[in-house]
Amino acid sequence: MYDCFFAFAMIWSFGACLDESKRDFNGYLRATCSKLKFPETGSVYDYFFDPIENKWCNWMDQVKPFNADIE
Repeated sequence: MYDCFFAFAMIWSFGACLDESKRDFNGYLRATCSKLKFPETGSVYDYFFDPIENKWCNWMDQVKPFNADIE
């Protein structure tokens, strides 16, 4: 679990300042941290580690759909 927290911190510290190199960083992190079992789809930036579920979860599953008609 702590390895996943470290990887998440690395994604959003070292990886956050990258521009065009984010795709390369994604590949590097997946290859280097293969034991962490990132989901196959998307990039590592699309996921966060949920310690309760003990798995990587997609950010979009946590965001409610936006409805501009609600006042």
